[in-house]
Amino acid sequence: MSSITENAIVQRPVLYTLTPRALTEALVFLIVAASGLVDLTTSLLVGPVSTQGLLTVAYFLAGLVLLSITPVATTRSPVRLLPLLLFVLWAVSSLAWTENALRGIQNVMVIGIFALMLQAARGTAASNPPFAFWMARVLRNAVLAAAVLYGASVVWFGPGTNTIIGPRSFGLFALFGVAYFLSGWRYGSRSSLFGAIALTGIIGASQSRLALGVSILLFPLAQFPTTGIRRVFKMVAVVIAAAAVSYGAFFYFDSLRERFVTGDVSLKIGSFAINGSGRAAFWRTTMASFWESPFAGKGAGSSEGLIESVYTNMRHPHNDYLRIAHDYGLIGAGLWWMSMGGIGVALWRAWRVADQTFRVGARLELTALLSLMAFALEMTAENTLVYVFIVAPLGLLVGSALGLTSVIRNTVTPHRERA
Repeated sequence: MSSITENAIVQRPVLYTLTPRALTEALVFLIVAASGLVDLTTSLLVGPVSTQGLLTVAYFLAGLVLLSITPVATTRSPVRLLPLLLFVLWAVSSLAWTENALRGIQNVMVIGIFALMLQAARGTAASNPPFAFWMARVLRNAVLAAAVLYGASVVWFGPGTNTIIGPRSFGLFALFGVAYFLSGWRYGSRSSLFGAIALTGIIGASQSRLALGVSILLFPLAQFPTTGIRRVFKMVAVVIAAAAVSYGAFFYFDSLRERFVTGDVSLKIGSFAINGSGRAAFWRTTMASFWESPFAGKGAGSSEGLIESVYTNMRHPHNDYLRIAHDYGLIGAGLWWMSMGGIGVALWRAWRVADQTFRVGARLELTALLSLMAFALEMTAENTLVYVFIVAPLGLLVGSALGLTSVIRNTVTPHRERA
């Protein structure tokens, strides 16, 4: 590939009426916009099926269409994506022995959506680099729209409200925006720092403890040093500032502190007991069942059936790593770790190349890397793997960053993209 200038990379994607590129952009826009509704549609039912279930089917069909119109020359998967493909195939195979087929099918579809979105976005970005930057901006705008909606509900109904959007669901989705703005801050945009702080503040108002903790952790991670002692000092300064703000928020906001230290304080970090909202019991139940079939697992959706059979009004194990181990066994867990590890290493290497030379794509690569790290952290105490409004945009973002890797390697024009 010949050298590509910065303007050629970051300009708006080339669109033509009724062409695959136009259809790709339209579908991606609809997918990200629908994801921006977060869990607003979860409580709506169409017969026995929730609107969220119908959206999952729609996302899956859209993913198939996107993949079918992706340029053929760019659809060949690199070796690092092979574990993800094998994990998807193993998840599909597990439907043969699950006792919860309906939920298993929906969960497998969500996993398939991640793979489809990733592959379609990777191919599209490789053949049309401006698509990657456009997609990231669309996702940013969806996060801002969700933040305005949830922020307004907090003003009207109070902190932690779930009247319109669930607080935990909003917090998880908002982390995409935090990653985007923190990446912009690293590459010279001071306004992006305020954007990241504002989103973190709204996440705090949602009282979603895990999302708030991950958001705060992303601040120093975004300043991770690649070269030079200056970046080391900046990261240390950010760590100190984040710790100070966390300390102040914990001790001066009673409602937030009570979310941590009252209720089911069965989880402990050292000698400090925190409210686990029943998670410790869910995890023990899931682990006990896991040992009954540790290698192949009990099949897709089986962990949900287990939790629902034991606990009232509960459905998920609230730990996606336990979910994977229980449903897909050690075989599935190994494939999942290999796939996420391979993708993470690829993003890390691409970002380091771009960061060290100020090449096109450094900000996008870091946004995708931070988002993947946030996703991995969310999985420790959430059900993120089955949330299609998280998995679909993550696949698009990570796929776009992977597709831009070849462009980064062939671009010689130094730059530092502004927000």
